[in-house]
Amino acid sequence: YDKYVVFCPTSSPQSAILGDKSDARGWDEWLPSVVETSMDGMEVKVRGFGGCAATAPLFIAELQGGWFNHYTLSTSYDNVYDYYGEDYTRLLLDTCLAQGVTMLNYYMVYGGTNHGTLGDPDVYTSYDYSACVREFGFVSGRARKLRLGFAFARSFGAPLVGRSERVNGAVEVVPGKMAMGSRRCVGALLHFYRNFAANKAAEYVARVSGVELKGRLGYKRSFVGLGEYVSGTSGLRLVFGTLPVYVRTHVLVGRGEEQAEVWVVQNDAFAGGELAFDGRVKVGKSGGSLAPSVEVSEGEQLVSVVKFGGEVGWCSLQLAGEAGQLLILALKEKDLYTLVPTFEESFWFGADGDVAEAVASCDPLSLIWGAYGVQHDVVAKKLDLEWQHNQQAAFALFSASAVAFGVYGFAPVADPSNPYHGFPGLLTRQCSTALANSLASIHIRHAQETLVAATLDGWSLRDTHFEELPWTQLSVTGFDKTVPSKDTFDLGYTSGHVLYKLTVGAKVFQPSKDVNLKLSLNARHRTLVSLNGKLIVGGHTTYSLELGRAGSKQGPDPFRDTRDYVLPFEYLHRDGQDNVVYVIVESWGMKRQPNIFNDVRCPLGILNVGLVSTPTGGDRTGIFTRRIEFGLHVSGVDVRTLHEPFNLSGFPDEHTENGWTQASDKKPVVARDGPVAQLRLGSDHLPRWFKATLRVSADVASGGLRTPLRLRLSGRATAHVWVGGIYVARYYGNGDCSQYSFNVPETLAHGEQPVKVLVYDGREGADWVGLEVVGWEISKENLSGNLVEGGELFSTFTESL
Repeated sequence: YDKYVVFCPTSSPQSAILGDKSDARGWDEWLPSVVETSMDGMEVKVRGFGGCAATAPLFIAELQGGWFNHYTLSTSYDNVYDYYGEDYTRLLLDTCLAQGVTMLNYYMVYGGTNHGTLGDPDVYTSYDYSACVREFGFVSGRARKLRLGFAFARSFGAPLVGRSERVNGAVEVVPGKMAMGSRRCVGALLHFYRNFAANKAAEYVARVSGVELKGRLGYKRSFVGLGEYVSGTSGLRLVFGTLPVYVRTHVLVGRGEEQAEVWVVQNDAFAGGELAFDGRVKVGKSGGSLAPSVEVSEGEQLVSVVKFGGEVGWCSLQLAGEAGQLLILALKEKDLYTLVPTFEESFWFGADGDVAEAVASCDPLSLIWGAYGVQHDVVAKKLDLEWQHNQQAAFALFSASAVAFGVYGFAPVADPSNPYHGFPGLLTRQCSTALANSLASIHIRHAQETLVAATLDGWSLRDTHFEELPWTQLSVTGFDKTVPSKDTFDLGYTSGHVLYKLTVGAKVFQPSKDVNLKLSLNARHRTLVSLNGKLIVGGHTTYSLELGRAGSKQGPDPFRDTRDYVLPFEYLHRDGQDNVVYVIVESWGMKRQPNIFNDVRCPLGILNVGLVSTPTGGDRTGIFTRRIEFGLHVSGVDVRTLHEPFNLSGFPDEHTENGWTQASDKKPVVARDGPVAQLRLGSDHLPRWFKATLRVSADVASGGLRTPLRLRLSGRATAHVWVGGIYVARYYGNGDCSQYSFNVPETLAHGEQPVKVLVYDGREGADWVGLEVVGWEISKENLSGNLVEGGELFSTFTESL
């Protein structure tokens, strides 16, 4: 089954009825009660269906991983990311595990792009979705915390996340809003912690069989606590713990003939706690500021409570009288963000061979932190480290079963002041000086505004001449003679724009100063009206987040949204020529509708059109109006003839090779404002095509250097952009969409690429767009990946070892 839990304010049931909440400053924070109501009873409810549902594995095929953003809103995906917060996706994972869910799929984990007209009216070009991995490839803090959740499940093995049974009353937690219950599985009793405390305090107390442990957990955070688990190398039996354990591995100790189990934990201001073991436990070697201590309770059963006075470092725990060790390695949250475990499945390697033996355990082949990203290929014996600016060193633990495959130039930690110094098997590697200098140079030049990521040059242009387009004649039908005889589906014009021509014959209507000509239009979704190819009369957008409204993004759309446009007398032909009205209609896609209303013929293009004459300055209705007959024609592109139906504008002249003229900075056509190319319409405001060459600088894309790029658009006109033949941007300067930065696919962000731009509008002040190519500048304050103009340039360099 699917599970969407907390609705974004712009898509909540209330907004669908009462209107949108497009100003993020007015959003209230999401309520824990929504998660509790939606998720905490899932297991009981599903099992209650009976039949196979009573015993089958619980599978959430589509678990919420972010949210949509919509046309006409002033909010962005960054606002949506901030609304849910960094811990939301991990919290849903832990809540699902607490309900016995053993299979789940997030929608989405990686935000993407609706290239061209691929999207439906629910979303625009960007499909970032505020997902864990942002549209331009940045691994956000939300993804990093989710990775820790998966690392716990994967490293402790399938029994811990396989079939389990709920155990009531296994642990008492105060306050009660800190716990989600317990589950018994093969080899452990898991306790699920989630901070929904009313006072938002981080401190709590957990009790099991008279043993009391203190813990810390930030508000709206969660983790899975380990209990009744026996460490195989030390014989230590953990009763339960409030200290978050994120990953388990084994390393070689002593002379390399013995193994010790390793737990990577967190014990800082954000999350931390204590561990309770059966028997008498002693602390062996330690390092850093972790400051472990043991308190022994000799009541009905002998229990040792291990406490930690610091945040970072390590220690060895042993059962009194035993030689085996359990190693505790505590990392700060900033280091846990970069912790990358590399797992392999033995299934892919067969039953034989060294690699198959190495991956047979649940251990990660390597645990590496300190760099932005890691790719470890044990078969090819290759390890890639991806570095960001100011990252200086990486640390690695190669599992006992995989260390024989090589350590890739990592060396033991030699600095005695390092908090990890002395930890068995721990290795480190410095970022190379040359690489660090290269990244530093990019960031310095970016800060000084001297870094040029890419240039756009060699501009040429041509105008769309309406009269030269291929036109198909239509008639008008319906009781009021306003409905075109064929809709866009009949013609195959279902992607992008559709153009209409209304011709008023000179013999049908003679312009007069005392009479206005009024055009009435009902169309979907975005309309621009011009008269005689010279004057932009106006335009409008019909789109709604609310159900049952004209232009509703979802559901039935039965109501008209008729807009009237007066065609000024002074611009009408009075010399015996016909008057021609051109209407550009852009469709935002075929909407998704509830099944009962599902009709592929959802409204697109012009739905109703009429012309009447009215007295100037007088009543425009009733007996004073006169219907004006007109000829109706339509022009577009039949997508049924195309291999790529979503990669076109719908303008029939899109691929015309004739009529291009070279632009010049000396003409008011392609003016320069620094790196910004200002693409201007002509005096007649006809739609205008531009093309140029994008040249990506080797300073941002060479060798292992990776700098994702974006198109940054400005101005009040409308622009559609293709890079390398891919429709990458639909920009609306009038505010119909909040997006102004468009991701350039990384396959196109190098070398030279052709660029094509369609610009139109021409309403007052809307006669140009600005276009430049820049890097993604992100927040320095957190790992959201949110766009911050003037922020830190996202750039990485991959070092192959």
